[in-house]
Amino acid sequence: MDTSIKAVFDSTQALGEAIRASETYQALKAAETAVVMNPNDMAFHSAYEQAQSSFTQLLQQVNQVLQFVVTGETEPGCGRSCSGCAGCGPKQ
Repeated sequence: MDTSIKAVFDSTQALGEAIRASETYQALKAAETAVVMNPNDMAFHSAYEQAQSSFTQLLQQVNQVLQFVVTGETEPGCGRSCSGCAGCGPKQ
């Protein structure tokens, strides 16, 4: 395997591990478990939906950062300065 491609895959694995260790992912997994254990309690379903939304937003932000790093392009309205940024992507 080409060393540059190996570096991409190694970095991808590290990114996946960082995402899996994130509070956002851990909250999603905990909410998922709560729904499985309490399938009739709508409060757990609501918490799961919120956790899923937060995780989806995290992945969108990661993809937008990757897009910027690779192409130099940003989403419309982005000032290209991350200082003070609340995160890329649609605000909810």
